[in-house]
Amino acid sequence: MHDNASSGIFLTSADDNVFAGNLFLANFGPLSFMTARRNLLESNSIPAAVIVTTQGGQDFGSTTSVRNQPSLNIQVDAYSSTVFEDLSGRVLDAGKEGVSTTVTPAKALLELTAAEIGKTSTVWTRNFQAVPDAGLALIALSIWNTSGDLSKRWLVQAGSTTHTISYNVGDLAPNKTYNVLKNGVAGQVTSDDAGRISFQDKTVAVGLTEYVVSP
Repeated sequence: MHDNASSGIFLTSADDNVFAGNLFLANFGPLSFMTARRNLLESNSIPAAVIVTTQGGQDFGSTTSVRNQPSLNIQVDAYSSTVFEDLSGRVLDAGKEGVSTTVTPAKALLELTAAEIGKTSTVWTRNFQAVPDAGLALIALSIWNTSGDLSKRWLVQAGSTTHTISYNVGDLAPNKTYNVLKNGVAGQVTSDDAGRISFQDKTVAVGLTEYVVSP
């Protein structure tokens, strides 16, 4: 879908459509979903400057679903939401303090409305998996540096049936030892050739837990 004088998508009053594996290039304006529900964007190539807008009405809540998009600019109104889903458990980052991804053994999920982001946000699928053994956990990223010291910070709030969470953290330097602090208590993990570290928390608590990864 390219070189259009108008939007690559302008959908109104249409539900349950799938847009997968497309190249959107040199179009004019946003990808628009108006008074529409459960439409899916998956594995598309979308320019960084393009916004995906979802608009509803007072008597009609619109929803747009997103899968496997490395990053995406979105816009919602008071009557709509955009739902991000990752089946490999990668954590989503809306760049807003206190906004949490829900992770389960099967997937990661982030639903964004005007209450969470106001109107617009750029959402990143981070190189970071958090997979609980059971139940669910809320993961809120606050620092995810991809340059400089490459430090990371996140907060976890697990459900009562979760006992272990497995973490796989990327965007680190290869073959380097990192400090991993859980509520200020330090351990050390060495990254692999791809710049990833893996570890498990086998003593998950129901309360809020802070993790910091730093050199």
